[in-house]
Amino acid sequence: PLLEPAVLAWQVPGYRLELVTEMIRQLPKSVRRPLPPAPNVARDFLAATGPPAPLDESLRTFLREQEGVDVVPEQFAPQGLPQHLRVRFELVDEDGGLLAATRDLSQLLARHINAGRRALEQLIPDTAKRDGVTAWDFGDLAERIDIAPIHPAGSRFVLHPTLRLVDRHIVLTARTPGTALDADHATAVRELLRRRILHEKPALLPTRSALRTLARQYSPIAGAAVLEADLHDALIEGALPAGEPPRSANEFQALFDAACRSLEGSTSPVLERIAEILAGFAAVRHALEQGDQLALVQTAPDIRRQLERLLAPGFITTTPGAWLQRYPTYMQAAALRVQRAQQQPRRDAENSAALQPLETRYWELPPAARRRLNRYRWLIEEMRVSLFAQELGTAEPVSFNRLERVWRDHMGQDGR
Repeated sequence: PLLEPAVLAWQVPGYRLELVTEMIRQLPKSVRRPLPPAPNVARDFLAATGPPAPLDESLRTFLREQEGVDVVPEQFAPQGLPQHLRVRFELVDEDGGLLAATRDLSQLLARHINAGRRALEQLIPDTAKRDGVTAWDFGDLAERIDIAPIHPAGSRFVLHPTLRLVDRHIVLTARTPGTALDADHATAVRELLRRRILHEKPALLPTRSALRTLARQYSPIAGAAVLEADLHDALIEGALPAGEPPRSANEFQALFDAACRSLEGSTSPVLERIAEILAGFAAVRHALEQGDQLALVQTAPDIRRQLERLLAPGFITTTPGAWLQRYPTYMQAAALRVQRAQQQPRRDAENSAALQPLETRYWELPPAARRRLNRYRWLIEEMRVSLFAQELGTAEPVSFNRLERVWRDHMGQDGR
């Protein structure tokens, strides 16, 4: 059987109560103080939940909802637990010889996973692997491939045939189950669909020549090819019907037909929105270039950083639709700020100084943590509108206190 880190983190049932008790005892004193005795909390927690839910996340949720205590992930320190509460992992060769042993599964995988993948790839049948896929001409994908153990003590592997996008090349392969499996397959299917539409139905998607003006406006951020691919992905994503990505030639053909029908007449509204956004971007850049450089010495770098983040490559696809609709307002607010900063530089500096620490702490987080704080990220943009162009209105009420509450709701009471 495959190792499931989320399940293994719970230890064997006989050690589970002791494990959770120790996890609670190792929390900072300021966090533990309002809690009942750790064994009591652990018993209540284990009565309410268990594997396969992630242990750390489940315990954090329980402590917040049942005890009113916020804990951030970094406050759990598995390396500080007694050795007998940490699962020991051993890697052995086909003769049973010990290759490595550790209580840190991620460390073991990091050191040996590439070699394991290479060995596993050699076992994939030729019918389930191909480089440079350009069309769905490989038949239907099997639901699973069972790989027999190499030796009696080994385990049987289950692989799932799937498409994958690797450096803009679509490959057919087979992989072990994992959280990224379906997402990777869907991404590769979308790219295969895009290429087929461009080849067979090019009139349904805007070509690079049709995007010449938009590409010129976007050029300070990235090239025309980046904008074209992002726009195509967004259009195709919007044209795809809900449901699982196809695993057969017939399903892919049905998806192609449905996407083509949906794309007919649907590209103009999206193009108009992107044109409005990029025209606003160009207007802000022009205002910055023509403005009083001395008065804008602090304002201009801040606005440029804001625009670079808003319009980062892939922004059309990755920005939630509701917030993408707000982009024209963000551009208008930035243009008004350029104008007013030259008239009232001190006021602009004061507003910027108040907002900067709230924004900086977000961008200093690792990407995974920023994704969890997605709402906070967009409230920052709304706060900019409120501070620098209040008459444009915000999508929802926003204030410094509201930003702080959203931050603490996700990061814990101490804001870390």
